[in-house]
Amino acid sequence: MKKGKLIAIAGMVLVMGSAFPVSAAECLADFDYQTYADTYPDLKAAFGYNAAALYNHYETNGKAEGRVAVFTEAATTQTATTTETTASEKLDPLPPLNPSKMPAWFDARTSVESMTNARLVAEYNALVPYMEEHDLSFEGPLSRKEELLSEMNIRLTRYDYYEDYKDAFGEAAAAGIKNDPAYQRAAASDITPLREFMG
Repeated sequence: MKKGKLIAIAGMVLVMGSAFPVSAAECLADFDYQTYADTYPDLKAAFGYNAAALYNHYETNGKAEGRVAVFTEAATTQTATTTETTASEKLDPLPPLNPSKMPAWFDARTSVESMTNARLVAEYNALVPYMEEHDLSFEGPLSRKEELLSEMNIRLTRYDYYEDYKDAFGEAAAAGIKNDPAYQRAAASDITPLREFMG
């Protein structure tokens, strides 16, 4: 992956509130080797937390494989965040450009059911422009896009159904809706990002 594209992707992810900061410099001193290792279990198994080895892998192989690295020089100036998307809630790596790497990427994705509402929106908003930029029409990225969109839609639909039912019939009558797993996922974090995204 070209340096300019990586920086653009990192910048886009920062705007969506990710922990990934933007840095114009890619050097060992600013390389977040722990995040790189934690994001890619195969590299962690091979190199542990050896910063120099991980940085060398990123420079010689990782970029070409479509792996995303974090450079922390700008971390102290990070101010753009979305509601509830914090440094502890990192986005999944973007799909690799090499189709042969796609199954491993798809299998390692975070379950949409475990994400906050803000993270769902951030994941979708990071994935879709990246897919368009690289013309990724593979089954894996398309499935992930639909999976994120479907989860956002069902959460907001169930949340609004509960609110409407409660307003019409009272909280006691609507209590049973609270047992719906999609409603519980929607209500577990701030609904505002979903409402703003879905219109």
